[in-house]
Amino acid sequence: MSNWPYPHIVAHRGGGKLAPENTLAAINVGARYGHTMIEFDAKLSKDGEIFLLHDDNLERTSNGWAWRRVELAGFIACGRWRLV
Repeated sequence: MSNWPYPHIVAHRGGGKLAPENTLAAINVGARYGHTMIEFDAKLSKDGEIFLLHDDNLERTSNGWAWRRVELAGFIACGRWRLV
């Protein structure tokens, strides 16, 4: 693996259990822990905006319960994640 040009450890969705996944907070946590590569999930909204979300709906990570499509008219509080 000496010729492998990429980091050996990648921060998956940012900061693991230390911050809500796919958020700037998670990316900052990953960077603070020295990760030089961070993997996250980018999607394109119906109105052409790029946003970060792993799932196909907002149920697991926000208060957007049972939404089938990501069509946001306003702010939805995200970050319902497991506390360590």
